[in-house]
Amino acid sequence: MPTLYPDAEARRRTVLVVVVNNAEDLRRAAAEGWYRIPQRRAPRRIGADYLAFYQTGAFK
Repeated sequence: MPTLYPDAEARRRTVLVVVVNNAEDLRRAAAEGWYRIPQRRAPRRIGADYLAFYQTGAFK
């Protein structure tokens, strides 16, 4: 089934999914409004409309 978008702008929006594997990184993102991306893992060009935070099993 094809994905339906409400408009052309919605089709162009990008999401960067970041892995959060410790409480300090999550705290910093929530309290200070930023997230660190390890340089060896960072895409060459970073630009996204949204960040999605994936919490690993470390939070169970």
